[in-house]
Amino acid sequence: MIRQEVVRGFDYFKKKGIKSTVIKTKRHVSQERIYKQWIELDEEMLEKQRNRKFEKNPMISIVVPLYKTPVNYLKEMIDSVEKQTYSNYELCLADGTAQETGITETVKKYMENNKRIRYKLLDENKGISGNTNEAISMAAGDYIALADHDDLLVPSALYEIVRVINRKENVDVIYTDEDKTDETTSGFYMPHFKPDFNKEYFQTNNYICHFFVVRREIALATGGFDSEYDGAQDYDFIWKCIEKSEAVYHIPKILYHWRCHSNSTAGKPESKLYAYENGVKVLDAHYKRCGINAKVQIYPNAYGYYKTLNCDNIKTPVTIIYVGYGEKKMKTNYPHETLEIEGYDVREINKLIKEQKNRYVLIIDKNGKYTTKGNIKTLMSYAVSEDIAVVGSRIYGKRNKLLFGGFILGVNGYFGYAFEGADIADRGYYLRICMPQETMGVCGNSMLIDTEYYRKVGGFYEKFSYNMSVADYCMKIRNVTGKRIVYVPDVIFSMNASKCYDYRNYDIEEFKKRWKVEIEKGDPFYNRNLTLKNTDYSLKKKGIKN
Repeated sequence: MIRQEVVRGFDYFKKKGIKSTVIKTKRHVSQERIYKQWIELDEEMLEKQRNRKFEKNPMISIVVPLYKTPVNYLKEMIDSVEKQTYSNYELCLADGTAQETGITETVKKYMENNKRIRYKLLDENKGISGNTNEAISMAAGDYIALADHDDLLVPSALYEIVRVINRKENVDVIYTDEDKTDETTSGFYMPHFKPDFNKEYFQTNNYICHFFVVRREIALATGGFDSEYDGAQDYDFIWKCIEKSEAVYHIPKILYHWRCHSNSTAGKPESKLYAYENGVKVLDAHYKRCGINAKVQIYPNAYGYYKTLNCDNIKTPVTIIYVGYGEKKMKTNYPHETLEIEGYDVREINKLIKEQKNRYVLIIDKNGKYTTKGNIKTLMSYAVSEDIAVVGSRIYGKRNKLLFGGFILGVNGYFGYAFEGADIADRGYYLRICMPQETMGVCGNSMLIDTEYYRKVGGFYEKFSYNMSVADYCMKIRNVTGKRIVYVPDVIFSMNASKCYDYRNYDIEEFKKRWKVEIEKGDPFYNRNLTLKNTDYSLKKKGIKN
């Protein structure tokens, strides 16, 4: 594990330089130290799970493609399945090795004592997609669960899946958090605590990955895995499942250990560049199915991440309202009207917006400027979507310190701005600083709103100071209209101020009262295993690994 980490660290250094590498290393070391202190479920809790009686007891078919799998890895994978506290499962193994080997002998020994294991020796190796499809064809369960031949499930994995199926209506898709383990499974590291389903973020990378479970009829309706996308075949399959699903649920628990070794993508991602090129094809196909005119590129120096460029010729006019103190700074050829006020009087801002005939209004702080090009068009490319009501920018302050890289509900009892204070070289937890994503809110220094929904929620709350009224407005948008809010980091706004505007005690206490239920429920895009004491996406000091 140490050798692999050193190699990956050196590769990162060559691409990103010393400053970014130091930032990443400090975060990694700190988080690994904390994660090692987390506990696993004890035997008493696991026994309670085994004795739990569910109203619904769906069969879960775990499908695993095999091909020249090292026998020790195979045994550990099967052992992890047999240790499940939920017992209504089947393990479907499709072996593309195409001849009897130690794999065949090993599986048959397991099958003598476990009738839930099914094995098929294929006549030929059909590749990762073809072998997986063969495993799916063997499945008779209500749900299909995807697993790799060298990875591990935690004992409570299926229990937690079935628990969601019993608690929620019309569960189509479920995914979980995951971490990594080394070749000897001597330790677990790099926990990935994910957001609830976040369409824009999933369009930048396959963060869902493991452990993925889907209703069987939906899996079959997709046509299965497509070998055209081998290397990114799971990304393609998951997108097709989600496109056909009404309800996607996320379990914020580590239920899957992804083995990291020299032959795995996890161990050395640059060894499978074709996989990332096929990831571009996956997104191209997804956009085509959804009728979206877009072009996809591999994100610079970030394996497995993608950048989408909207290709529509968007020219819907906007009204730009400059607020704050100073002079207007932006010049643009985008069709627009310009208004301004001195200061941040929420009542005056409301008055100007209500008078506008243009549907879209861009609010810009005169105390800053854009450092990127095509900003209005980029923001509008998101805002014109029917289900999006607000979009916001990435914002930096003095000395290139981040002021706003997203919005986190519940920080310090109310909310905070993600990664506030981060250096400009910092890309954040799983690149969350620089990837578009749905968020609970945006910052009012550079914000584009759809006035159709603005009027439905009654505008900004005038008893609040400006940026608190923006946070409150975003909460109203989500609760009243059900529309979404998106953070667009490709649009970068640079402020002269060293930090965002302070809030009065009244603002904070009133915000807590107005959104008490939502704050207690938690931010769906910020994993509950991450701390609420600050906004750097660091782990809670104490937690449970599964």
